[in-house]
Amino acid sequence: QHYDRTLASTGTPTYVLMMYHSRLISMPWAQWVPTLQAVQSMMELKNDHPRECFIFLGHLTPLIQWQRVIEKYEAASNSGLTSQSSLSCHLHGNLLMLITMLCSDPTVLKEQGANLASLVSDARRFCWNRLGVSGFQTAIQFLIDMSAPAAILNKTSYLHLILQLLFAAGEFKMSSSESNEEVLEKRLAYVTFISNHIINCTHQPQLGSHLYPPIITMLLAHIETTLSKDESQSGVLLPPLFNILDACASNLGVCAVVLQTLLDLLSNQDKVDPEFPSPRPVLSLSHIVAACKTLAKPHDLVQIIECCIVQHFTSLSALPTPAQWPDPSTAAGWSPVLECVSIRDQLKSDYVRTAVQEGALLALYADLLQRLPLCQSLLQELSIANTILDWASRITITPENDYKIILLWVKLLELVLRQISYGTPHASVAPLLSSLTPLIFRASEDKASDGLLGALGLGKKSQLSTRFRLFSRALSAFLICQVPPGGSIRTMPLAPCHPLVKVPGQTAGAEAQKYFSKLEALGKSHAYETLHHVVPEASSFISNTQNCVMDTPRFVAQLVQALFAGDTSLAILLLGVPS
Repeated sequence: QHYDRTLASTGTPTYVLMMYHSRLISMPWAQWVPTLQAVQSMMELKNDHPRECFIFLGHLTPLIQWQRVIEKYEAASNSGLTSQSSLSCHLHGNLLMLITMLCSDPTVLKEQGANLASLVSDARRFCWNRLGVSGFQTAIQFLIDMSAPAAILNKTSYLHLILQLLFAAGEFKMSSSESNEEVLEKRLAYVTFISNHIINCTHQPQLGSHLYPPIITMLLAHIETTLSKDESQSGVLLPPLFNILDACASNLGVCAVVLQTLLDLLSNQDKVDPEFPSPRPVLSLSHIVAACKTLAKPHDLVQIIECCIVQHFTSLSALPTPAQWPDPSTAAGWSPVLECVSIRDQLKSDYVRTAVQEGALLALYADLLQRLPLCQSLLQELSIANTILDWASRITITPENDYKIILLWVKLLELVLRQISYGTPHASVAPLLSSLTPLIFRASEDKASDGLLGALGLGKKSQLSTRFRLFSRALSAFLICQVPPGGSIRTMPLAPCHPLVKVPGQTAGAEAQKYFSKLEALGKSHAYETLHHVVPEASSFISNTQNCVMDTPRFVAQLVQALFAGDTSLAILLLGVPS
């Protein structure tokens, strides 16, 4: 205090200050336990004092044994006196602020960078549970006022040195049993600060988009560190992360980079990164809730939800065997997804349109599962069936989403079967089957059939998986056999007019024969060698006149079980099907 009031006064010549400092630095600072007022005086040297005083403070502060100081205050706090506990709280707040101020000063950092880094390293191991929200937010506000946003993108900058300390002071690694509302407020302040700095950076054209992945990775890793211990805080900590997508500048290509970085991180739970907790927690459903709550851009929302649904099912075990088919009450893993997806009304139509355009088929299927229970009539269900058919005709099937389209096809077939079961005239639903069947068959072709070259049989080789093409060829062959020429549908076992059965005076259906022959040809194709066993089983089911259109779910379940045992999102297609 004598130094603060007398030696370091504004009128003291620089050479005199330098002489004082050369003597004072040799004092036994390691033995000093500063009072709270002394720490406050140290902080005040930043303002209204000669510049040399604060630089001197940067030399002095790392010499103090702060762990010993904290232990002294802690011992007093544990005595039970409220005033002593308050002193410890203030000490933690002032110490955090002091280190933050020193690390933010370019001159101090240049001269004492190594010593300050060592101090921060030690301080990260301090017990910060006495630090109140006010003290933490004061340090955050100082950084908001004083730090350049661009520093957040440079992992070697002074700001990242301070963030290491703030991460520790925010107690992100504290267990859920020790956490409380104050700790959550500190964590939120930390996450929001980083998010806002990133957003501010996106409005600076000189900052390249390649600078953003590292800080996005770090922020998600820090959030996951907490959520791995207490997932209930996801609703508070994840929205600031997703808010970056909504608020960042849209004309510099940064949004696309930020989105892709998040998608890569969310879809790669096995990513090895020292910043992430190990093993990484599966937080797909929490991410869906936060995205629905935060994101306003349909494109970003669709991409995040699709990615998270994929990851959710990836985290589940493989498809069950027939003897262990899923409990209907869980909807084979879809129930928790449906509980989390909540698209705001003003976004709904754009969300669905975007999902169709981008082939986000799991997001689209989740929307269907939520929409269908709201139907109050068969006519409404029939309208949705026609909508699904329209989607199926416009969606581009890719190697990444080929298995997902099966969910839409089968949902359409389920709706057709419901219409038949409740007496809807065949003439009203047969066109749905007649339109869907060639769509499915085209997906099974070994060469693309679109365009002029496709029509001539010269299309490019299909990139879709062989298991998907086999599924498509088998299902289309089965369906075409259930709608013989004339518009009637085979709805009963041994129903007449099976196009593969030769009846005297009646020719077999040429189109059905074509579909069936192409299916059987796969049994001899080298490309399908590992799947040859599936072909005779499918052929036998299709040619069996005991089977009719009402057996579609059983045939689908047989194919899914044989071809898609690793795709747990399809397990819902096994529900209610006798083994």
